[in-house]
Amino acid sequence: MIPEWKLAEEALKNIKVIGHNNNQPVTILGFAEDLTCVGIGTDAAVFRFDKTPNYVFKVYSGKALKKKEVEKDVYERLKQCCYFPQLYGTGPNYIILSFEQGVTLYDCLLQGIPIPEQVIQDVEEAREFVRSQGLNPRDIHLKNVILQNGRGKVIDVSEYIKEGNDPGLRK
Repeated sequence: MIPEWKLAEEALKNIKVIGHNNNQPVTILGFAEDLTCVGIGTDAAVFRFDKTPNYVFKVYSGKALKKKEVEKDVYERLKQCCYFPQLYGTGPNYIILSFEQGVTLYDCLLQGIPIPEQVIQDVEEAREFVRSQGLNPRDIHLKNVILQNGRGKVIDVSEYIKEGNDPGLRK
């Protein structure tokens, strides 16, 4: 039986993600009618395919293909934890994750949506779990946490193998 997410493969072939130097967001080239971009980062862009709404496809630039493998491995190590998306598979330049409905904490602040204390507790529990798996919970910020039914869900685990603190974080 072919996994449902395989339906997106043809559409994904029409998209090219171009990476840039100096930590600039990627550029997306191409078009596929059934694909919607739902996020852009410095290594990849995230798409939803209309026919498989429960999945997202994180498509990496050619410069970041090694990071694809790293992130796949991190998601595999975190698969027992409810605070992170589920990894379903990989393609040549993408990983397939569960679509996580909700609004980022950043958007909560912009829109005046109250952030329940439970979300902060969930993020702390997620960080503890990450450490218990021998990883380093880096790059957790307001755009990488989703408010989901009063709970917190952490997205983007791409830096969890790096040591040290985030250079942008200040105490």
